[in-house]
Amino acid sequence: MGQTPIRIFIVSNEQGLTERLLNAIFSEEDLAIAGLAQDLENAIGLAQQAAPDIVLVGEPLEGAEDRLRRLAIQAPLAVVIAVCPREDPGCAQRALLAGARAFVLDPFSPDELCTVIREVHAIESERQARLGLGPISNEGAKSEEHSTYRERGRSSPIASRRSSVFALIGPKNGTGRSTIAVNLALLIRQQTKKEVLLMDVRHTLGDLDTMMNLIPTTTLADLGPDVFDMDEHLLRSVLLKHASGVWVLLSPQWLDGERLPSPDGVAHILELAGRLFDYVVIDCGPLSDPYTAVALQHADQLLLVVVPEVPALHRAALFLEAVHRSGFSPERIHVVLNRATARGGITPKHIQERLGVEVSFTIPEDIPLATYSINQGIPLAFSHPRSAIALSLARMAERLVSQNDFAPAATVQANAGGPRWSRLRGLLSGS
Repeated sequence: MGQTPIRIFIVSNEQGLTERLLNAIFSEEDLAIAGLAQDLENAIGLAQQAAPDIVLVGEPLEGAEDRLRRLAIQAPLAVVIAVCPREDPGCAQRALLAGARAFVLDPFSPDELCTVIREVHAIESERQARLGLGPISNEGAKSEEHSTYRERGRSSPIASRRSSVFALIGPKNGTGRSTIAVNLALLIRQQTKKEVLLMDVRHTLGDLDTMMNLIPTTTLADLGPDVFDMDEHLLRSVLLKHASGVWVLLSPQWLDGERLPSPDGVAHILELAGRLFDYVVIDCGPLSDPYTAVALQHADQLLLVVVPEVPALHRAALFLEAVHRSGFSPERIHVVLNRATARGGITPKHIQERLGVEVSFTIPEDIPLATYSINQGIPLAFSHPRSAIALSLARMAERLVSQNDFAPAATVQANAGGPRWSRLRGLLSGS
């Protein structure tokens, strides 16, 4: 793997400016987005969690100097670069006095912006090296975070924690399940301020790394086939931290399954995660993936993501029949109708009649916005929090959290190969 990219956190409440900054950065291999905030007040906490190298501040600074100063003080390893309008000659001076190290005049060219970022980062890396702090990098920030959690692990009673586990599954590809899982995890983190883990539980080649702009330096495969002696420190060592504060376990990046944990090993990982985190969101793989039945076994709530199309509904009906026959409580199953407003789609009423269960959540269709979010690697909960999709997902997160807080925890069989779950695995494999 090449040199670690310079991680950049963007603060901007102007969509046009945000898009120009993103487009300039995404075109460069040595630059990466660490996160996004719409104002300096929210940026302070998010930037501390994301541990970026550079913070680009495009928010108007007049009257906001104190917040910029707090950002510079509370995220001391991140260098602040202000984006100042050319027609405001005093902006640059205010930014520098408030703690920014440099500024870029807007409008700017992509080359101009990226040159300033690289030069400022190089100077700061050398300065920190001379101070004995080492060069600033994503890997260093990650190591510091893992060290912090090792200290917490020794002092906190993690064994007493029992997380709420939400498993998302789609009866076929293309339902938008991963997009919903990503945004659900981020919104639960925003709403509760508690520890959230997002897991890509499948054998190979998930999508969470690209959808969240994460570099897959560690994945589920790094735990190896023998995980039964694994403790919380080893699990923490393979997690990545997103700018939102959500921890992420990525799926393997290759097709070789020999070095992966067995399904029973994944059960052990899920049990350990359930003691480490307040909420666990599982993005399940295909129905035929051997990990899928294991994930469902550990779920408090199952979110079945469907779209208003006949093939998806047919497979969803078969899946619901399989999980009902395996003994999964119907009260824990929620149908999520994605792209509910698609033209020519089947109505929620007809979907309920076809599946025999109520549609719990509906999410409107906005293909251009969803595609933009996926291609940019920035979840909708970050980039467009007031969009219809983001608002519907926020309501879903709030309702799931409130319902699960008052619901009894799922009973997980000690033997992941019990007869009911073995039958479910067989049914899923043949679906």
